[in-house]
Amino acid sequence: MLLFLGLVLEEEFIINSIRMKGFMFNIVDDLRILNYFKVQHRVCKNSTPVEISWSPSELGEIMICCDGASLGNQSQAGASVSFKDSNSRVLGALCVGLGWQTNFYAEVCAIIYGIILAKIFNVKKIYVHSDSMSCIQALQKGELHWQLTPKWKMAYAFYNNVRYVHSYREANFTTDALAKQAYLLVEDSYEFYEGRRMFILAVEWLGEVYYRFK
Repeated sequence: MLLFLGLVLEEEFIINSIRMKGFMFNIVDDLRILNYFKVQHRVCKNSTPVEISWSPSELGEIMICCDGASLGNQSQAGASVSFKDSNSRVLGALCVGLGWQTNFYAEVCAIIYGIILAKIFNVKKIYVHSDSMSCIQALQKGELHWQLTPKWKMAYAFYNNVRYVHSYREANFTTDALAKQAYLLVEDSYEFYEGRRMFILAVEWLGEVYYRFK
């Protein structure tokens, strides 16, 4: 009877240990107790917070914060852009439906459409923020999808200077939220909002410290 009860308890410990979400404080005594009761455990990697700086554009320059999103890779995709001046004031926002595309395609389209539409602000300098380093490198090297190359050349020719900066998602959350709205649009449709609308709940501010964990 005692043997049977012991086997039942052991089986219960093993089953319930799978559901456990707690953690230990790296103490040897805790580890011995877990091993004694045969509770399954694993090593967890500690997250390290990293500060992220955010800087606005220079005078006479328009910042475009770009992001693309898709439900899968490849799936329904969309691109979004927010336009800001040197005072970090939101000038407008753009959402574009792209249909069935990859996430990389959506990231590139966000920058291209943002640069095209930025002409309405009558500036010759563009400051591009994107959380996709591979996208930035592809644009700098001119290694684009053949369907996007003509659009890129036409958009780029209008400006005297286009500079890029890689921005982590934690400091690009305004456009990241817009991108999730953009992929709900049908293909080749777009929505442009002048100024900051009510649905843009939060924006990035100069001097504000943001964090990401790695």
